[in-house]
Amino acid sequence: MYKTIVAREVRSVWTALDAGDYEPVLRGFARQFRYENIAADHALGGTFTTREEMAQHFALMFRVFGDLRFTVRDILVSGWPGNTSVIVDVGIAATLADGTPYENELVQQMTLRWGKVTAVRALIDNVRARAALDRLAGTGVLDPAAVAVG
Repeated sequence: MYKTIVAREVRSVWTALDAGDYEPVLRGFARQFRYENIAADHALGGTFTTREEMAQHFALMFRVFGDLRFTVRDILVSGWPGNTSVIVDVGIAATLADGTPYENELVQQMTLRWGKVTAVRALIDNVRARAALDRLAGTGVLDPAAVAVG
């Protein structure tokens, strides 16, 4: 029963994010957490440890990919309330400012303690993400200097 509840809550947070609302994500973090975008050497990559950093990350993400859409394909939950592991497989789609379709895949590994996220490791296809950011550099949506920031 616990695993079903966690999976339902994770799915509802992704549904809110799909609608452009990242507040449920921010509320889900513990006071101390670490969010890592693994192998992301661009403006959307990095490691975040505060809700403010995460809010800035989401704001940039939704500015860069205006019609960003997420499709949760699978959620795996293991463990108990004091130490829960969650893996989420997500499809990503958007239309870039130049009209080009963008698709990518994301896998997140999360650790929860008593219902709060303490760690996230996010793995996205960096080649696709970087290519999209390179296309947007100089269009006014994203500063070319920001593309390589990680």
